Amino acid sequence: MDWYREGAEAGNPKAQFYYRLRLQAGIHTQRDLEAAARWFRKAGDGGYPLAHYKLAVMLQFGRDIEADPQQARKYYRKAANHGIFEANYNLATMLQEGSGGEVDMNGAAAHFEEAARGGVTAAFLDLAILYARGEGIEPDLIKAMKWVILAENHKVKGAADASRLLRERLSAGDRRRADVWAKAWE
Repeated sequence: MDWYREGAEAGNPKAQFYYRLRLQAGIHTQRDLEAAARWFRKAGDGGYPLAHYKLAVMLQFGRDIEADPQQARKYYRKAANHGIFEANYNLATMLQEGSGGEVDMNGAAAHFEEAARGGVTAAFLDLAILYARGEGIEPDLIKAMKWVILAENHKVKGAADASRLLRERLSAGDRRRADVWAKAWE
């Protein structure tokens, strides 16, 4: 615990991250949730983006600190900008729902797509729905089908129902095109 504290105080972002985890859990020290949140901020600002993601989760759901959706968006954005794909997904859902600020369907679509590129499979179905409805992006049933196929391939809950609905609205040729696009994407 001394090593983590000393490293954290010396400005080591990784040590700050792990010191924060120990403060939150009360491992070999008294539990101090406010200090834990401060260390997450410092670790993230120091170049450890996973800390910004973890802080955003705490702020979004009020885990161990008071919920603050507006701040959650801010820290998800910081983590997303540093390649934390789960942060893209969570930010997209907040933008879609208007949690912590205005609804931004264009931003939600962009962040869902980035999350999908990073392997967050839940984003496949979200993108399919956005393409089918034309929310934040141009409506395109073939692209919607592509994303549904990918969601089905990864056993995303709800994908089979969405697939049935879309298949009814597409020609056989369009379904084949969507299948080719899905295979090319993987």
